[in-house]
Amino acid sequence: LTNESYPLYKFKPKKKVKLLRNLLYNTSNQTENEIIDSSNNYTIEMIPYVIPRLDISIVLDIPEFPRNRIPNEIRKLMNVSSTGLIYPKIYLNEFWITSNQLIEINSTIDSISLTSSYSHIAFWKWQIQVSMEEQWKNQRANGLGGSDSETDTLREILLETNPYLLGVTAVVTLF
Repeated sequence: LTNESYPLYKFKPKKKVKLLRNLLYNTSNQTENEIIDSSNNYTIEMIPYVIPRLDISIVLDIPEFPRNRIPNEIRKLMNVSSTGLIYPKIYLNEFWITSNQLIEINSTIDSISLTSSYSHIAFWKWQIQVSMEEQWKNQRANGLGGSDSETDTLREILLETNPYLLGVTAVVTLF
């Protein structure tokens, strides 16, 4: 059917170290010029991070499309045969993994535990998750924002808020 491989790591920019200074007492040995010079470093170092959780989902409830009339957005994401048959999609679900869950790979790491799970996901949920990830990726590529902290905040809101409260908020916002 299909043969795909997924990396269990991501490269992300190194976290910026904020230089803090006590404004009441000058306890630092650095002068103000040294602090300014150290903050003007524009090189971005990319560091590998391990994805600690592997959520494998199979996309179910795929709607029937007329033969050879599958929308291009779905065709590029699904396993479609030359005859137009749609095979189930195996999806590595990284949607709910936030940046603070990633583990930095460095010399102090001896071992890393990897948690894996296998489940199914409804077609409409998969379609929403993939479209949101695609929009965030396009926004980053075009320089329109969508930093990891912003997307992580949205993910945490969706995870931690009661779905009924989110629904009521959406309805009240529309009217």
